[in-house]
Amino acid sequence: MSVSTALARHTVRQLIGLGVEDVVLSPGSRNAPLSIAFYQAQQKGLINLHVRIDERGAAFFALGIAKASGKYVPVVCSSLCGIEVDRTE
Repeated sequence: MSVSTALARHTVRQLIGLGVEDVVLSPGSRNAPLSIAFYQAQQKGLINLHVRIDERGAAFFALGIAKASGKYVPVVCSSLCGIEVDRTE
């Protein structure tokens, strides 16, 4: 097992242990280990995994779940979603 896979599985176990029930995933090559670990957790019935291709849409979807449930909802994305950089000088 690779270090990335082991770390992803450990992270998922920790989040489940903290009471996370829903996770929103915007899959990409950079987050493959986490994507697979969350998918495996869903297959075992440990979490509800929601897949959204658009990262901004994923963030708003997670926000809606969090507001409705009152629980933390992790968003897994492959870029710096939500961060805007001003390139003017």
